Amino acid sequence: AHHIEHWAAGGATEAANLVFLCSRHHRFVHEEHWVISGNPAEELSFASPAGRTFRSRTVPLRPAISERIFGPGEPRAPGSHPESPNGP
Repeated sequence: AHHIEHWAAGGATEAANLVFLCSRHHRFVHEEHWVISGNPAEELSFASPAGRTFRSRTVPLRPAISERIFGPGEPRAPGSHPESPNGP
């Protein structure tokens, strides 16, 4: 998980400030100076060092995975359906 607002700058370690990245994309942020902004429950923007911006709508975690990561009873992304294994 990557903090959108870095924890050293006061970014909270909570779902609204975390995005799950594979190791390659996590390296892009830390070593190649890509910048992530936005709300993980809605839309994220990825800005390259050259200034190009890419937007991505997030896909809610499946309920079983969300529970393993955050514990039972954690709020889900807006629009997700707890009874559906794949979100909305």
